[in-house]
Amino acid sequence: MWRQGKPQPTFKPRTWAIAGVGAVGGFYGSRLLKGGADVGFLAGRFAPKWQSEGIQVHSPDGDYKIPGHRVYTSPWHFGPVDVLILAAKTTASRQVCEAMGPLACDKTRLVTLQNGMGNAEFLNSFIGGLPVLAGLCFVCAHRDDEGVIHHHSHGKVVIGQYGGPPGENAKWIAQALKAGGVDVEIADDLDSALWRKLLWNIPFNGLAITLGGKNCAEILSSPEGEKKVRTLMDEVMAAAEASGHPLPNDLPDKLIHTTRKMGPYKPSTLLDFLHGRELEIEAIWREPTRRAAAAGAPMPATQRLTAELEKAAAGQ
Repeated sequence: MWRQGKPQPTFKPRTWAIAGVGAVGGFYGSRLLKGGADVGFLAGRFAPKWQSEGIQVHSPDGDYKIPGHRVYTSPWHFGPVDVLILAAKTTASRQVCEAMGPLACDKTRLVTLQNGMGNAEFLNSFIGGLPVLAGLCFVCAHRDDEGVIHHHSHGKVVIGQYGGPPGENAKWIAQALKAGGVDVEIADDLDSALWRKLLWNIPFNGLAITLGGKNCAEILSSPEGEKKVRTLMDEVMAAAEASGHPLPNDLPDKLIHTTRKMGPYKPSTLLDFLHGRELEIEAIWREPTRRAAAAGAPMPATQRLTAELEKAAAGQ
């Protein structure tokens, strides 16, 4: 459990820490740095290389490098911060949170940049009453085997406040991201934003694996593939509405159109699968399915997809 206390009434972030420097943490952390924020990166296996060479970021907006002195191997090296961003995979949330205590104090705000549902609730149990926000990332990016961050396209972030409407916390965090060139939207309703993100994640991250390692373009290249996508999207739309967070009726068409323009993009869960990493099945598929069932909107196609993913993850 992290230290507890009352948050300061006035908040303007000055110091930031990124825990989980994969594609998401590396990209958004680098943009905060470019915007003038004082950012430290808590890294793992790539830390020695990054400390000596810096973190290389390739982007259509221009390549750049995060200085090596910004990379740390222990939270004790830079102490409590104003904003702590958790960008680790949800499968590592508990492990990372248990190690991040030195980064949190009474003034700290936590932002989770993670896929799926249940992350804000889980992190709130570690915060001890401090504010928790969730940032939903609409970005095409990956980190390669050499530790290079590749930003391919997009990058919008939707920020919501856990447990209530957005306020000063969301405003300041959004301004810092905007200063680094990130398109930011503040969501009035976090749950609605979560369902909106799942409308893409549930079909494309799942089908990329169960259809045999296909990228987004390949999934949509056949009528059968698009039909599977739309069936899953229909379930997410129904679940969101039943939960009291209806999404625009034209959103599935818009997302499919946008995905076609992404080309042969490989979703993050497919990359995890190909590299033998644990899949984020709990956050992306199981938890939304449970919430939908509780709201009276069962998701049978999503349940079948989840079962197939579980088998694939088990090597069956």
